[in-house]
Amino acid sequence: MLRHILLLLSITQAFPPDTLYLTILEAEARFLQKNLLLYAQKLRIDAERALLLQARLWPNPTLSMDQMDFFAPSTPEYRPLSEFPRFYQIAVSFSQTLLTAGKRLHSITLQKAAIHIQEAAFADLLRNLRYNLHTHLRALQRDQTLLTTLARQETLLTDLVHRYEILAQSQIVPEVEYLRLQSLLQSVRTTLREQRLSYEETQNQLRQLLNLPIQDQLLWIDTAGFWPERDTTMPLLDSLLSLAPYRPDVRLAAYQLAYDEANLRLQKAYAYPDLNLLASYDRLGSYRIGQIGFGVGFTLPLWNRNQGQIRAAAALRQASQVLYENTLSTAQSEILTAWRNLALLKTQWNQTSLTLLSTYQDAETRYRLALQNQRVSFLAYIDFFQSYKELLLNLTQLAYAYHQAQAKLQHASTTLPTSP
Repeated sequence: MLRHILLLLSITQAFPPDTLYLTILEAEARFLQKNLLLYAQKLRIDAERALLLQARLWPNPTLSMDQMDFFAPSTPEYRPLSEFPRFYQIAVSFSQTLLTAGKRLHSITLQKAAIHIQEAAFADLLRNLRYNLHTHLRALQRDQTLLTTLARQETLLTDLVHRYEILAQSQIVPEVEYLRLQSLLQSVRTTLREQRLSYEETQNQLRQLLNLPIQDQLLWIDTAGFWPERDTTMPLLDSLLSLAPYRPDVRLAAYQLAYDEANLRLQKAYAYPDLNLLASYDRLGSYRIGQIGFGVGFTLPLWNRNQGQIRAAAALRQASQVLYENTLSTAQSEILTAWRNLALLKTQWNQTSLTLLSTYQDAETRYRLALQNQRVSFLAYIDFFQSYKELLLNLTQLAYAYHQAQAKLQHASTTLPTSP
């Protein structure tokens, strides 16, 4: 009875009432709705779309008025004050810039490429954050499984150590057996402490990914599905490799290349001067009383033909081409490595029997009772308990590694839509 009370208190202390309980699917849905990094990236896309609107606009015309004499005297030689306007001389000029060499269209193309870059960046961010989310969710399931079992082991060992302490004081059992049990208890507590630290760090990462309020101090994930299914089908490697050009980071590099190509065309267009259409009206400033004139204006490209910007844009385009090829090669290599790692862990997992855990747990109960009744040796129980603890750690770590390998292969090969 005391054992069950201590176990209940241990679990209650580990997981207080202010805990948010979620399944894997509920956690992913909350992640898509609440993650602040995704929301910030969506705003960047909106900003680039606003700049596309700006790129479609034409330059504003210029209107100027000068030669206005507000203090012209009222004499017969001049217009009287009662007539409008009072001033006698005025000059008005109007100019409109016409973009040549397709500068406006090139600017629009450049801004469209910038939008594609931000959309691909959103998809790549979502891909990376989803991988982090799934690995941390599986890590939390692992930690929850280990903490529950280790807390039970600590409770059982504490009870057994207490019994042996009384027996050792009565000199019924050797003191060395009591000390050996104390050492084993400290080993379990050390493992429990390390696992709890890992659990707290996983909680920290998930609080950030899910944007949890501080009131929900802990997150509890349903452990259903933590133990992977056996004999699942591996995806074909060739089909996964064919997805590499469509991965978000590869598409991001491709859009960056398209952006630099559009920028090179724009810089070449800047080598041609724009055309200014001019119109003017001059009253009493020329040989005629009211003169209307028209003209054109443009910059003479004698020395500055945008040579430096063109060379820089060409170099950036070459750099983007190299980076695209490197990103594509990296994606293919990551897919191959992730596929091989998953195949290795899948083989190892299929060779493992989950019934070992329940068998060991039942056997530990029998061994402990037999030890108390002196039907098994002390060293046999210690050796069995240590093997049970190692089996628990190894199986949970193998299951977590298998889930992590699955998430890594999905992270390396899954293509995501480039629009949020």
